[in-house]
Amino acid sequence: MYEKVENALLRSAYQFCHYNQVHTAQLLGLSRNVTRTRLIAIGELVVNKRRGPEQPLDNRVLRLSI
Repeated sequence: MYEKVENALLRSAYQFCHYNQVHTAQLLGLSRNVTRTRLIAIGELVVNKRRGPEQPLDNRVLRLSI
């Protein structure tokens, strides 16, 4: 029950702050990182990752032409 109320409050605050993470965090008295983590957990925020699973970090190749 508590989790549902917390999620509803977070969603409402996020919408009230025009989807601004920093303002939402300030309004709720949380850090931006905690707010961001909770927004991701409830599906309000989608993480945009630059590297997909098809591009591992250790597969880099440096080619030099001499």
